[in-house]
Amino acid sequence: MRRADLIVVLVLVALGGFIAVQAARTPRPHAAAAVGAPAATASAGASSATIEVAASGLAAPTRDLTAIRKHIIDNQGGTFIGEILAARDSNVARWPERRDRPISVWIDERSPLTGADQSLASNVRRAFVGWGQAGVPLTFTFVSDSAGAEVKVVFLDHFDEQVSGRTRWIRDPNWWILGGTIQIAIRNRSGYTFNGDQQYAIALHEVGHLLGLDHTSDTLAIMTPHVRALALTSIDVATMRLIYEVPPGTVKTAK
Repeated sequence: MRRADLIVVLVLVALGGFIAVQAARTPRPHAAAAVGAPAATASAGASSATIEVAASGLAAPTRDLTAIRKHIIDNQGGTFIGEILAARDSNVARWPERRDRPISVWIDERSPLTGADQSLASNVRRAFVGWGQAGVPLTFTFVSDSAGAEVKVVFLDHFDEQVSGRTRWIRDPNWWILGGTIQIAIRNRSGYTFNGDQQYAIALHEVGHLLGLDHTSDTLAIMTPHVRALALTSIDVATMRLIYEVPPGTVKTAK
């Protein structure tokens, strides 16, 4: 068995030692990305964004744990699914399929921080579209009124810590994602202003969190805490597709 296969198997059987080690060295879900100056390098902050659990009217997913575990093991090559399971106590979080009913996204385009040419808002829209075109079974619609929007994107000058973005999402007890808020800074705390490519990379990273991804130790991926990529990579896309091929919730066997 390959080492990568062994890691995933260990996660799936929920060996306490493996989970503890991975959780200690893997940033928690939705930790912010921070792009450094002047290279397009991002790093995670020490704190995690809040994950709220709320009731929903969504039906519990149909779950065949044996089939779910087999699908993950058979298809985990070229993904960082093991790191996500380690960070989330062996749980998968995802939105329900929304091809025919788009997720409503409000972007604060009236904020003066988005720029006279609306470049920051445009880069955020590109990030949502980019993930949608990557094969995720979701579509998005951009709305002009924040009231009732499932996802809200707001801008700030900078974070007090060395981060550039933060994502907070809401899930129900079955691990269906229901909505969330993304915050994106226009500069780091040292005063360096992110260029358009870096803004787009930050937005891709944060939208990835919103859709259910966590961080990876693969330094070439958009979802690494130290973001060097300026576009989605094959490991980002493969991981996202895999989590949308299984129902949300635990992959841990009962003891």
